[in-house]
Amino acid sequence: DTIKVYGNCGMCKTTIESSLKKKDGIISKNWNKETKKMMVTYDPSKINLKQIGEKIASVGYDNEYVTAKDEVYNNLHHCCQYDRPKKDK
Repeated sequence: DTIKVYGNCGMCKTTIESSLKKKDGIISKNWNKETKKMMVTYDPSKINLKQIGEKIASVGYDNEYVTAKDEVYNNLHHCCQYDRPKKDK
């Protein structure tokens, strides 16, 4: 599957990809900083797309499923602080 994940740089790529672990059912992952898309292969008996989004958001990166907490986003390195999508209220 493909997930939209906001981020800026190679450091973002490392953090985003490292938030997803094999033990959680992730088979492969690859985030592209130009397209802001993560290709992810996973075992649906262990994890679903919303849970993947939650793991990515837990390290500070908004995605199409979950918005990162402001305090986690604010702790990202300054070059990793991407333009956040507007939140629906």
